[in-house]
Amino acid sequence: MYGSTIGGGTNGAGVIFSFDPGTSTYSKLQDFTGLNGDPNNYLGLNPGHGLEFIEVYDCTALTTFYQDADGDGYGSAAVHTQACSVPAGYATNSTDCNDSDAAVHPGAIEICGNGIDDNCDGQIDEGCAGNPVLSINNVSVSESAGVATLTLTLSKKSAQAITVQFKTKDGTAISKGKKQNSADYVEAKGIITIPAGAQTATLSITVLSDAIAEEAEQFYVDFSKATNATMAKATTATITILDGIVLRTSTLTGNEKMAVEKAVVPGELKINAAPNPSSTRFTIKIEAANTKERLQLRVTDIAGKVIEVRSNVLAGQTIQIGDGYKTGVYIIEVMQGNTKKQLKVIKVSN
Repeated sequence: MYGSTIGGGTNGAGVIFSFDPGTSTYSKLQDFTGLNGDPNNYLGLNPGHGLEFIEVYDCTALTTFYQDADGDGYGSAAVHTQACSVPAGYATNSTDCNDSDAAVHPGAIEICGNGIDDNCDGQIDEGCAGNPVLSINNVSVSESAGVATLTLTLSKKSAQAITVQFKTKDGTAISKGKKQNSADYVEAKGIITIPAGAQTATLSITVLSDAIAEEAEQFYVDFSKATNATMAKATTATITILDGIVLRTSTLTGNEKMAVEKAVVPGELKINAAPNPSSTRFTIKIEAANTKERLQLRVTDIAGKVIEVRSNVLAGQTIQIGDGYKTGVYIIEVMQGNTKKQLKVIKVSN
């Protein structure tokens, strides 16, 4: 015996079913899809009783079909149904190893370095031997610099263009301002390309300045799905924003702690370096009207590369730097709250 329902089924639009009186067994034979069934009731949705069907249900044997959730033509063995013809959203095979990604299926091109079995053959990155290895550096950057630049480097040049996807991720530094904290950088995502024959490419992320005394902060850039290259073990780059003063408020009490946490603007800073020039080391002494708020000292070379950072420095404290510096010109920058002072020093040969 055969019948139909006005609701239920995979699409919630009713089904055709069979009933075997000998075994008292019901079996679903066909789901209504909206394209079959009662022509007078929303193109097959919820057909009523006693009405003819557009599609005559007539087959000698049911076939098993497999759900194709990502629409790539390959089904998953985890979900299946039986019908006379292929239902919408199903496939005739069960060979898809990842039914949530349309780019992953049997016959797909294996993407080197993404750590995924793209072609469902049970292997990852097969045939990728000899591909260049892609690595990404970590960087430290001044908040006032306005940009953090990462460098992507190949272990060797490639005859093919290399692409890799990237996306920023919050750490202690955030991309969206909150009630008491402004944003520290601009969120970014996309694809970086290293052209054929090249060995490096750069990615720049905008860093925002808030002139607030705070601890040095970090955020991250995740890299994935490299093509024509193998990713190095580290696929996440760390960007450190150094402009903030490393506060140790736990050592302060009362009004002192409140003053530091509110980043009270100090008076003028003064930096003394002796000797200058020097062939060995520089003795640095910092003077400040605000003797309670901690300072940060940073040394860069003439190209802007950070050479050394000293945090939690007190006004009046003597610091020695430069023992390991190469011959050249260096910039010493001292920061207290939103006040900064720079001094140029010169390292000469013995």
